[in-house]
Amino acid sequence: MTKDKHIIILRFSSLGDVAILIPLLRCIIDKHKNLKITIVTLGQYNALFNEFKDINIVNVEKDSKHKGLPGIYKLFNELRKLKPTAIADLHAVLRTNILEVFFRFIFIKYKRINKGRKEKAKLCRKKNKVFSPLTPTIYRYKEVFRKLGFEVNLENHIYPLKPNFPFKIEFINKKYQKKLIGIAPFSAHKGKTYPLDLMQKVIAFLQREYVVILFGGGKKETQQIKIWERAYKNVKFFSDKISFNDELNLYKLKSELILMNDKASLKIILDGKESMLAIDSSKTILDWALDNEIDAPYSCQGGACCTCIARLKNGEVEMSENSILSQEEIDEGLILTCISTPKTKNILIDYDDI
Repeated sequence: MTKDKHIIILRFSSLGDVAILIPLLRCIIDKHKNLKITIVTLGQYNALFNEFKDINIVNVEKDSKHKGLPGIYKLFNELRKLKPTAIADLHAVLRTNILEVFFRFIFIKYKRINKGRKEKAKLCRKKNKVFSPLTPTIYRYKEVFRKLGFEVNLENHIYPLKPNFPFKIEFINKKYQKKLIGIAPFSAHKGKTYPLDLMQKVIAFLQREYVVILFGGGKKETQQIKIWERAYKNVKFFSDKISFNDELNLYKLKSELILMNDKASLKIILDGKESMLAIDSSKTILDWALDNEIDAPYSCQGGACCTCIARLKNGEVEMSENSILSQEEIDEGLILTCISTPKTKNILIDYDDI
């Protein structure tokens, strides 16, 4: 039961990390209909949550009234008055760490995201890199809610109806017959930004067949984007002509292509615990599990026994050299994980349901 429960979600910035929260919110609201939700974020991101009519938003003003330790304590008092029953810290920075101390003093349940900093450091260090898939951020968010007692199934996510086209740029619907591709070429962190010379090659290639709409808001970003806009016939920039809310609607309306790493997600259920991995088809399901320190059962590793047997509940895999399972067992979803490689994205493997 979620009746009379009130969860406060802390995620101040940045844009991408706040936006990732949206599909998770849709699933939470769908399952926990009586749950009251308050989101604490920067005011510039309020438009992200326009579709949620019953969500309360508190804007953190980190450069003014919520600045420094006195400001954090003031924010704590503002949030305490809302009478939360739980806090989901999806930011895990110094400010929220201090808030955690305050909330624990008044015995409010508080769970913080595990950002996987150690794994990321091992991947990014110059020497002796550890190449292991990282858990996607949305699943790290999901784990925080699970620890607070709010189970969420992201596979049930449903996209809302598309909004109306931004009036100020309605002309592009009539002027251009090509499909639109949106690209946000910049990041708040330099290390996360694709090199500009390579990004220019991507833009130049795509604009041959599509209309490329670039997004960005900073002064230096705008200068660079306008250089690309002048250089290429089918590259457009509207961020200085329409509101942020209209930009969001443009994303939702005209997303013909999403540029992303060619990774699949693998969820493994073992001994009642769920693990989420980002994978590809280069290894077997068992190898992905073992490489990520999941204590999956195995013996022969060649499809000659049934020790590694599990049930495939979502997605498709390809089994090689199967001489153990009957076709009837395969039709029921049973697989040998030691010889099964992913064929589709969003794979769910359950070792417990055997």
